[in-house]
Amino acid sequence: MIQKHFDLHRVRLDRNNGLPVGVKPGMNSLPSIFIKTFAAFRWLLLLAAALFPAASRAQAPPTPEAVAFFEKSIRPVLAEKCYSCHGEKAQFAGLRLDSRAGLLKGGDRGSALDLAAPDKSRLLSVLRYADAVKMPPSGKLPDATVAEFAAWAKMGAPWPAGASGTPHPKTMTERVTEARGHLWSLQPVRQPAMPAVKNAAWVKTPIDRLVLAKLEAKGIKPARPAGRIALLRRATYDLIGLPPTPDEIAAFVADKSPNAFEKVVDRLLASPHYGERWGRHWLDLARYSDTLGYLVGNVGDVGRIYPYAYTYRDYVVRAFNSDKPYDQLLKEQLAADLLN
Repeated sequence: MIQKHFDLHRVRLDRNNGLPVGVKPGMNSLPSIFIKTFAAFRWLLLLAAALFPAASRAQAPPTPEAVAFFEKSIRPVLAEKCYSCHGEKAQFAGLRLDSRAGLLKGGDRGSALDLAAPDKSRLLSVLRYADAVKMPPSGKLPDATVAEFAAWAKMGAPWPAGASGTPHPKTMTERVTEARGHLWSLQPVRQPAMPAVKNAAWVKTPIDRLVLAKLEAKGIKPARPAGRIALLRRATYDLIGLPPTPDEIAAFVADKSPNAFEKVVDRLLASPHYGERWGRHWLDLARYSDTLGYLVGNVGDVGRIYPYAYTYRDYVVRAFNSDKPYDQLLKEQLAADLLN
């Protein structure tokens, strides 16, 4: 329609030497000059409307619900899967996906979004793996995610004004709330249902039943029970990092009580070596060191030594030996001498 209107005016102007109908050549009065100017200005407006239809695709201010949907379901996926190849630093195929304007402009193959026919947008075709080009190349997105992109396109592809391509960093509360949905350590403690097993006689503890159920599901039989000396060595090395003494071996072999092994475990957990054995893993995570090991020089140089580092090491060992609650251990790690 715009093109026809433009062509009609162009023909009428050409027939009168570029002047509106009714204005004769050579009329240089002020009214005639105004008319000429108006005619030229109208011609430019029509030309702009014909050449730049994208202006009609300007985005109305998105609703808060549309912004929330974009920030939750669309932008994180674009940031994770698309920006590395179609963002600020790289634009494969001339395409940028870190702005609404970039999506509408498109790349070498044209616009990525078709607001007139959203479901036919090239963006959705490549996400659905229905195009010769399939994105992301690492693997098709879940159908639910593709459906969210389709819904977003039908909404008019709302994009918060002035928003950059990088997602807003989530608050700690938001991250914890999301993690509660899938992180096992944040799930409420509950008693799981015990699975049924065929070889119930093998089960000695509830954990045995869980292990056996997985073994039977794969057609695997449990290994035969370890001998008493082998069992004692395994438990002792595991809990205190040292071999059992001859006296400890003799005492365990001679103990015929049904809870003989439980007594061994209790003894090892009560050993001061238990904290030394398992506290070292915490110290490794904390990057504990007695010295500034990265400084080259004399081993005895006092400038390389943390003189009171051992106090933290001993604190960790005591914490494991006293079975300090984990939350209290964290508080003490963070607050240290600020605690009363």
